[in-house]
Amino acid sequence: MPFAGSDKWTHPAGHVLDKNATCAPGANCGYTLDVAGGWYDAGDHGKYVVNAGITVWTLLNWYERTRVFGSSIDDFGDGKFQIPENANRIPDLLDEVRWELEFLMKM
Repeated sequence: MPFAGSDKWTHPAGHVLDKNATCAPGANCGYTLDVAGGWYDAGDHGKYVVNAGITVWTLLNWYERTRVFGSSIDDFGDGKFQIPENANRIPDLLDEVRWELEFLMKM
């Protein structure tokens, strides 16, 4: 809350500041990753770059097509979504997509 709309959709934020995530036990990968940010997929607390890439493209394409062909670009305007970055003079949809893009760049 308050961004989820109802308590039933909430849980503590995960991996928000997790900058040194290790590999799965027994994987012996020898490195850590900064996994802060990004979106979870399908309620399983996994973050998948393929699914994220498809969703990022879909949202950016939706924004671009609405901007060029549509009449409701203001629906994406700053302050329209209930997200933390909703008062920075950037359309909220682009703020949300950037959150995922920054995560993807780290992966």
